[in-house]
Amino acid sequence: MNFEELVKAAEEGDMNAGTTLGIMYLSGDEIAQDFEMALKYILPAAESGNEEAMFYLGGMFLNGMGVEADVAKAIEYFTIAAKAGYDSAQLLLGLAYLEGEGVEKNLETAEMWLTAAAEQGNEDAAFELENLKSLK
Repeated sequence: MNFEELVKAAEEGDMNAGTTLGIMYLSGDEIAQDFEMALKYILPAAESGNEEAMFYLGGMFLNGMGVEADVAKAIEYFTIAAKAGYDSAQLLLGLAYLEGEGVEKNLETAEMWLTAAAEQGNEDAAFELENLKSLK
């Protein structure tokens, strides 16, 4: 889909198109970076249950991109996406529990999320999991 088709699909309620468009605005990929426009498309997609959109919305809250930074909200969105099986969210949650960032440090929970992501082929999670196991 070209940009115009993405906009049309997103405006007609296609949440996958909305997520893609929101990510484009968030990253500045092929279009000018615009956090307000990113939020316009990512928020409804996340609210509809799109786990990729939830992951990116969590990142927006984590980094204060177009919204006021809110680590608790970021963790909330990452958790929903992780429970839905989104490996990048599982990785970030694992790291959050490993470091105690936004959540209480918990190595067992960190290992659970890193394992879930690694089992889906997430190489970063596999690397972090090996590091965690070497600490035991």
